[in-house]
Amino acid sequence: TTIKGEKLRNRIDKSGCCGASELIKLWAFSLVDYFRVVHLDIDALLLQPLDQLFEHDVELVYTTDVMMAPSPKNMPVQG
Repeated sequence: TTIKGEKLRNRIDKSGCCGASELIKLWAFSLVDYFRVVHLDIDALLLQPLDQLFEHDVELVYTTDVMMAPSPKNMPVQG
């Protein structure tokens, strides 16, 4: 599909590693028929079981990406 926002459409190929393909991860948010959806990037390294993601009754779990942070006060959110 075509990116509708002109500003994003014009800048997406110049930012990030994958251009418009980077946005495919947002598809996980459209899976509303499921009680819980877990999205992992291919560069994620699992060091512990994922049991806690399924045991707690929460709406959103996320991490921050320290390597992308312009400053400790402005951490980008992932997840």
